[in-house]
Amino acid sequence: MRIKNRYLLFEIDFKDQLIVENMHGGIIAQAFKDSVEQNFGDYGAGSVLSSLSVKYFSPFTSVGIVRTGRDDFRMVWAALTFINQIRGRDCIIRVVHVGGTISKVQRAAIDLDRQLLGSLRRSKVIDYKTEESLQSRSQAEIGSIQL
Repeated sequence: MRIKNRYLLFEIDFKDQLIVENMHGGIIAQAFKDSVEQNFGDYGAGSVLSSLSVKYFSPFTSVGIVRTGRDDFRMVWAALTFINQIRGRDCIIRVVHVGGTISKVQRAAIDLDRQLLGSLRRSKVIDYKTEESLQSRSQAEIGSIQL
């Protein structure tokens, strides 16, 4: 029997809008797990946490991909929306895309990263060379995601 998954592409909007490069997928995964346990108790923890994993997270654009079981993706989605703080930073998490295959979500993530890096350049947070460098780096990281 094949285990069927759902992939959620999410964006974290930090209210302070600072780019913190030491924010990584492990920190985000722990926040997700804490939210599932807090909001759905032992039932949620038991059914979701075995299949929950953050496959990608970019600290520059605050975009990530999380994998979860097909039967529990709505619970994970709800848990994500309940998160309002990560490591003391106020935030809002919104799910941008849900897909059954990693390839579709990878394409959506690359498009979203491209848009967000372009807006960072237009607002003079990064320059053109940095945008190109970050874009190629994120494309390589997203493309290398393994199941």
